Amino acid sequence: MFAMKLRYEPLFPLQIVFTTSSMDTFYEIWTLRSTLAIELAHLEK
Repeated sequence: MFAMKLRYEPLFPLQIVFTTSSMDTFYEIWTLRSTLAIELAHLEK
């Protein structure tokens, strides 16, 4: 399984929300969530 990390450079107002650390946190949560979803799908079979 491969994961792709995106660099997003938003316009000024969004920089407050989408700082690198918050994007990394969002990325980690999304990765964890998708990993759990895949594991649950395997358990259901």
